[in-house]
Amino acid sequence: METIRLLWLLGKVQAPVYALGIFGLIYYWDLSYLWLLLPGFIFCGVIGLEIAQHRYFCHGSFTAKPGIYWFLLFASIFSVGGGPLYWSALHRTHHKTADTESDPHRPHDQPILSFLHCNDRSRSEVNYRNVQDLVHKPGMIFLAEHYSKVYFTTLALVALISVKFCLYFLVLPGIITLWTTGIVNVLGHRGIGYRNFDTPDTSRNSKILNLITFGGGNHHNHHYRPWSYTTKVHWYEHDLSGWIIKNFLAKEVKT
Repeated sequence: METIRLLWLLGKVQAPVYALGIFGLIYYWDLSYLWLLLPGFIFCGVIGLEIAQHRYFCHGSFTAKPGIYWFLLFASIFSVGGGPLYWSALHRTHHKTADTESDPHRPHDQPILSFLHCNDRSRSEVNYRNVQDLVHKPGMIFLAEHYSKVYFTTLALVALISVKFCLYFLVLPGIITLWTTGIVNVLGHRGIGYRNFDTPDTSRNSKILNLITFGGGNHHNHHYRPWSYTTKVHWYEHDLSGWIIKNFLAKEVKT
């Protein structure tokens, strides 16, 4: 398994999640559960996506404390990103080819498809050869091969306990994570923002995106030093993800 089309993730995982979200809001709408969206997004989007898949598995920006590895692997499931192996293979390719003809995110000529995490041409393939360092880590191959089964089975088990908790803490925050990541993929390279460094790509920092992603909006800073545990460079650039990493999850961090 060396390459896989991005459309696989949209068709097999993300489209059913959208359907679950719409169905859930129609039949299980409950104003008293809306508060769960924020902690749910922090779990799915901040911990599952930004900290686990992005900074830990993909860029290796910190060494986890004992036992934290399995927590991060579990949390990564709910970011609806296909698992760390899949996501890291895609994202590393993006860093190597940002804003070129080979960029899998393709924010300039396919912004809508980039927002939806899929593309329609040959370059929209994920190459697993650039994640050989992750292949031998526990659970990686299994999650890559059985991601959709693991994800939906876990949702079903949680729903057996509480359908509304499953909807407002996992499903809807997972969708919000897809949206925020998609927005950063596009506007982080073609939106209005500022740059702190001279990089060969068109990445930008956005204060607005940073507010809604808790640190992911410092996109240009991240492209300048992708190995760093934090995207914060100046005092006014907040990064909740980096703060959580340093204070709760990491034994050692890279800067």
